[in-house]
Amino acid sequence: MDEEGYPDRIISDSERKNLETLLLSQNLNYPNYKKWVSKTVKEVELAEKIAFGFFTSAKEIVGDGIIRITASKTVDLKNFFLKEDSRKRGSGSKLLEYIENYCIENGCTQISVDMSIECKDVIKFFINHDYKFQARGDFYGNGMESYLMVKKLPAKYIGNYDWITISNWVMERIFGYSLVNQIDDKHYIYSTKINDVNFTTTMVASDDLDQIQDDVDIKNLFKSANVKGNLLYFAPYFNSPAKIFAKKNGITLIDRERLEKLSGFNLPSSSKDTAGLIVVIKPEYFEKLIQNKDRVFLKGGSAPSRIENHHVLLFYVTSPTQAIGGYAQIKKITSDSPSEIWRKYSRQSAFTEEDYKTYTEGKTTVTAYSFEDIKKLDHSISLSQIRKVVGSFNHQAGQRISTEECKIIKNLF
Repeated sequence: MDEEGYPDRIISDSERKNLETLLLSQNLNYPNYKKWVSKTVKEVELAEKIAFGFFTSAKEIVGDGIIRITASKTVDLKNFFLKEDSRKRGSGSKLLEYIENYCIENGCTQISVDMSIECKDVIKFFINHDYKFQARGDFYGNGMESYLMVKKLPAKYIGNYDWITISNWVMERIFGYSLVNQIDDKHYIYSTKINDVNFTTTMVASDDLDQIQDDVDIKNLFKSANVKGNLLYFAPYFNSPAKIFAKKNGITLIDRERLEKLSGFNLPSSSKDTAGLIVVIKPEYFEKLIQNKDRVFLKGGSAPSRIENHHVLLFYVTSPTQAIGGYAQIKKITSDSPSEIWRKYSRQSAFTEEDYKTYTEGKTTVTAYSFEDIKKLDHSISLSQIRKVVGSFNHQAGQRISTEECKIIKNLF
């Protein structure tokens, strides 16, 4: 457990009220500051802005960061603050890293922040975190000059395992292509522009982890009418004739090993190598699941590929717990619009309707993982123990686990 505090997203009504109190205590030199605070808290409730808090082990909010994500996937960091007695042991760095990882996970490419030129310590803090000066001016019309600082966010995949999703992510974020048309679930047309010249590329992704793609498949695909421009083929494994044919015909093959390097994500080696998910949940919602014996876990986005009924859900409870606190066996997986999922599962969920609306604002799909019973562990499995088993565990988004990893974790119950 981290006694010095922890960052987390602000979602519930009580958290928003505490955020409002913290913002008012800052008494920043904005025009109509109280009105700005009231407006900002309302925007957080509607998810027009997203707020993060730095919490003490007693769940007091002693710091905050508020962002606005633009349509072009850049981020404005509108407020970043820690109480003076909490500015120690890397608290600011933890909060900023948490916010940046959230932005990266949501496909953002750049984050900007402004600060008074008099705030030398704050300027130094952001310089130390790779923010660069972009502009200087009186941005708020109050006669005080500020610096605008910008950071390019690194491209790394943060999310659940899904071969097709990761392949498309690499095309867009690493290779710089834009999606033109989706032919089917595994066949996509992309384009890019270089010196005002458009280039078209066909991407095909096969997520069959138990099959080696051979030269016959590659040849048939290469000669088909569906291929436009260059061909990029993503699949876990290719045989030698396929690699030779691809090299002769200018086809780019992306296998499992190369996709891991491009995405920085640990990929499974076979379809049998999936046991379930480690999912992330706040302590208050986990306790509601336990106490109310609720029977569903709701998460934004579609279900990851190859996650099936009977797989296990391991509940990673966020700070201050920072441990797997319980588990359940998936009975049914349902992905649908936020409104439809709430209509079907609201009575079984730990969310209040208001918190659910805040959480799902801007999301087009939510997945409900239903189960019969949730079991709380007598001895929770710490973050350090989890990392010894699964490596670089993403304790913000959770992740898929293999059968071997699940077996080792269960032995720790």
